[in-house]
Amino acid sequence: MSSSQAILAFIATVLLNFLQIKFQAKDQSPFETHPKTIFVAISSLLLYCLSFDAYLTLPILFPPDNNNNRLRRFYGCLVHTGMAFFGPLSLACISSPLFPESIAPLLFSLSIFYSFCQLLGFSSQVKSLWNFLRAAIMGILFTHHHQHHHHRHGSRRGRLVSVDEIDILPLPPV
Repeated sequence: MSSSQAILAFIATVLLNFLQIKFQAKDQSPFETHPKTIFVAISSLLLYCLSFDAYLTLPILFPPDNNNNRLRRFYGCLVHTGMAFFGPLSLACISSPLFPESIAPLLFSLSIFYSFCQLLGFSSQVKSLWNFLRAAIMGILFTHHHQHHHHRHGSRRGRLVSVDEIDILPLPPV
């Protein structure tokens, strides 16, 4: 199992536990309050599992030789697409009932964005974007804190923090 599959399994388990905690004292379950979302969550999780199983059987079904390279590439691309799309979609659906309804479009947009990045092979670009956003956020926070601290001491100048100086936020799994 690769790290992305392990992370998906861990996140799904944690989200399901949060759902259980959120709905334990309520009269209704997420199946009643969000039936379509839970249906899509279960369906996409099952399709992800089927895609992962197909990924594991790829070498068995299509052993590497010259006779079936085209079919092997097609099958591999189909399996990779299924895993890249259904994994993040299931997480977005599972997490959706945990947040206000106004956040749901953002969760699904992030899911689609992450899927496209996986499909198009933009993992290094996503890491670069994450580093840029992390540096910008930390730079703003540091500058605000620095300005606030020096404002009391007569100085108003803060400084932006470079990417190399920031190791607080972890990189997202890609």
